[in-house]
Amino acid sequence: MTDKKAERELGIFRRFAVAAGLSPALDCGENRRPPEPDILFRDEKGACTAFELVEPISEHEADRLSEWARVVPELHDYYDRLSPDAREAFDKKYGNAQISILFREELLLSECRAMFGEILTALVDLPDGFEGNAFHGFSPFKGKIDYIIVTRGKYTSPVFCVPSGRFASKYAEPRLARMFDKQYKTPHPTELIIYSTENKPPARDYWAGTAELFVFHQPRPWPFRRVWLYDDRGGRIVSSISPEELEAVS
Repeated sequence: MTDKKAERELGIFRRFAVAAGLSPALDCGENRRPPEPDILFRDEKGACTAFELVEPISEHEADRLSEWARVVPELHDYYDRLSPDAREAFDKKYGNAQISILFREELLLSECRAMFGEILTALVDLPDGFEGNAFHGFSPFKGKIDYIIVTRGKYTSPVFCVPSGRFASKYAEPRLARMFDKQYKTPHPTELIIYSTENKPPARDYWAGTAELFVFHQPRPWPFRRVWLYDDRGGRIVSSISPEELEAVS
């Protein structure tokens, strides 16, 4: 662990400790080195608890999620700017449809944007009333789009959807899994703090739900006495759960 990382984690832990009511002041806890958990905390009675810290979505990944969040409004803007004839042709086929497009994660926004016209043209060429996985088995967008799924409903105009929230799970779950798989060496009870420092949507909105869902599905016993979700930007505890509490409600 670098000194910079250790200093950052200690600062996050101290703010967490105040938010959780573990300490009244921002001077508690001390850094530890692997294979011990990240922080050792002594309460006012001298009892010790070890804390491991993890940020499920990194700053770079949060930036990527923010970029993905721009795809849907830009696609709608592109649709709105179609010529009257082109828009009429598209509306005739997809006026009551939701169109879900899963671009490949590695694509840049500019690369997605460059395909908008080609996607809409390819969809217009499908049979009237088409529903399901478009281009399944043979796709003109191979290597760039994983799927385009058309569903019908009570829509008054085409609705475009890019399920970028899937990437939040892809980023977070391997990182969280490593926390549950690690072998910690400490004589003290260990707790996990899953935290976020992000204020940018959609990472700001996805991280807690993604983390909670992952934690709830972890087989018992856990290596942690308790798992906390902590919003460092807001200075608040989102939730906390122990294996026993989870067992009682499941």
